[in-house]
Amino acid sequence: VQLHRLGTSLRYSSKGINISLGLARQLFSLEGTVTGGIVSDVKRDFYNWIPNFSFNSSARKNQYFNVNYSVSAREPRIQDLQPVVDNSNPLYLRVGNPDLVPQIDHRVKLGFRKNKPVRFINFKVNLNFNASQNQFVQEQIVDSNLITQSRTINYKGGSNIGLWTNYGFPIIKTKLMVNVSGSSNLSRSFALVNLVENETFSFNNSANLRI
Repeated sequence: VQLHRLGTSLRYSSKGINISLGLARQLFSLEGTVTGGIVSDVKRDFYNWIPNFSFNSSARKNQYFNVNYSVSAREPRIQDLQPVVDNSNPLYLRVGNPDLVPQIDHRVKLGFRKNKPVRFINFKVNLNFNASQNQFVQEQIVDSNLITQSRTINYKGGSNIGLWTNYGFPIIKTKLMVNVSGSSNLSRSFALVNLVENETFSFNNSANLRI
């Protein structure tokens, strides 16, 4: 596997505001040989545009805000591209898919932080959002003998959104501090079984108290 990337970015900075905008061209070059039983070669090149953007502000005293957007490409595994059947497990057959293209992930991050040093108070909140394009998912066919044939395909992408926040304050200044934090996460994913779309939602919450 070889990865080549060439890009450029523009940056602006003034009075506590920083902005960056960039764009790159990326090449994944995959090459491999399957041996044992059937011999086959895999040689594929994948080109993708990779943009990114960031904005950071500390223009107001003790307040910080940032926004980041980035794109990443994930190449298929050579094993998934091989145009052969892996029957090492007779009850679970893996089939290659030479038509796979890279999965594209879009990420957006927002953050805000405010401190009051004199009062020993701090507040933080982060919001993350991820969305996939041409996501790698499993397509499975289960026959009447309960033999499963599985292959990786590109499918409409899942997504994930997460929120995290923290609030810290003193009970006794410089001696006893309390931090309360919490997070929530919602994700969406897909799978195909006997050509039927299965959509899964997962929702998680957590809380933490630290003294």
